[in-house]
Amino acid sequence: MNLSEPGYLEILGISPASRNYQILRAILEVTEETGSTPTFLQIEDKINNNKNEPFSKQWIYKCLSDLEKQGMIMIDRINKPTRYSASLLDIRTGLQKIRDGQLKEMEKRKKELQEKKKEVEKENIYDLAYHLVDFLSGKKPERRSGVIEGKENIRRFILLEICNQAKPGDVLRANCRANFVDIDKGVVPIERLLLETMNNGAKVRALLGHGSLEDTYEHTDLRDVFHSEHEIFRTAILNESIDIRAPVEGVMPFRIIALNNDKMFMFLSDSAQPDTVALVFREGNPVLVDNAIQRFDEMFDRGQRLNEVVLREIGNDL
Repeated sequence: MNLSEPGYLEILGISPASRNYQILRAILEVTEETGSTPTFLQIEDKINNNKNEPFSKQWIYKCLSDLEKQGMIMIDRINKPTRYSASLLDIRTGLQKIRDGQLKEMEKRKKELQEKKKEVEKENIYDLAYHLVDFLSGKKPERRSGVIEGKENIRRFILLEICNQAKPGDVLRANCRANFVDIDKGVVPIERLLLETMNNGAKVRALLGHGSLEDTYEHTDLRDVFHSEHEIFRTAILNESIDIRAPVEGVMPFRIIALNNDKMFMFLSDSAQPDTVALVFREGNPVLVDNAIQRFDEMFDRGQRLNEVVLREIGNDL
């Protein structure tokens, strides 16, 4: 800090032009001129000399009281008349007290800002948009099911409706018959983004599209996913955030990614690079969503658990 710059005391909330510090200046000046600590009358004469609008006695007493509370001055009330002193030590003590108060207030504000930051981070823009439309239009907007075309659009909607919506206690269901969305290299794969929902406290139920891990490897890039994301898989398995199973009989007739039983993406193509999906909300089609979730859970509950197998599979990457 350059102490020669005007306003350098403002960092402590001090304004040398304020009435309190005009009084402090008067005390210092009288002390310098007379060689003794001033009385109230001397301070009053000094501060009001050549002033068009003189300080009242009440204002001067108030300022002196404030300066004493801050520790900037000492008041000798034993001897008469009462005298007021301000030394370098007193001013240092006062500034220390002011600084400590400022730091305490800043820590309080910092804590409040950190809590507010957490609240803002938890806010979901998707939900906020619905609330804003609800408020502005006076009615709740309807969430409509529909077909989404194009890999980039599919990715964007999965992020919006699944990844960004997942919260503690939610259940994400996904069955893998091929890659979810094959995006150009350099883009974080959907598989990883879905896995990262576990960081928000969601649980993942993953059902393979084939009866064994080896069969699934032949039709998907799942082995590559396990190895490239071995750290997140290992942590999730050990934390029981993910449950990976293979069906013991039959296969799911379609691929889905579902969040609870509220909504699901149903892939309309079994190709390695699907470019068309249906986003279905339960409120719009409860029969379809409930049947799909029920079928998934039946196969999942009877399925073979593979968590330990996956841990051994990725063990060499650790």
